[in-house]
Amino acid sequence: MKKVHLQLYCFEPELCEEYAWVKIEAVGLSPKIIKEMDELGVIEIRENMIRVDQVRRIFKALRLQHMLGINLAGTGVILQLLDQIQALQDELEEFKKQR
Repeated sequence: MKKVHLQLYCFEPELCEEYAWVKIEAVGLSPKIIKEMDELGVIEIRENMIRVDQVRRIFKALRLQHMLGINLAGTGVILQLLDQIQALQDELEEFKKQR
């Protein structure tokens, strides 16, 4: 498996820990695919860069596409639903801690 080393950038220093950025060329995929994902709302590109957590999202979308045979728009919907499920689970855990 090919290893990719990412160089991280930060646009807003106070958010660096949460939101490090990489150039889309550093991801190791066709910039065309990455830009298509941006147009479909799967990820967000800013100044030809994406957040590191979005890199994970790209590869998750590609795995879903490959495993389930769905298009990128469909993977965007699935990822959004998974995000909502995770947020609800986090909220439920917080609620349980308060009781």
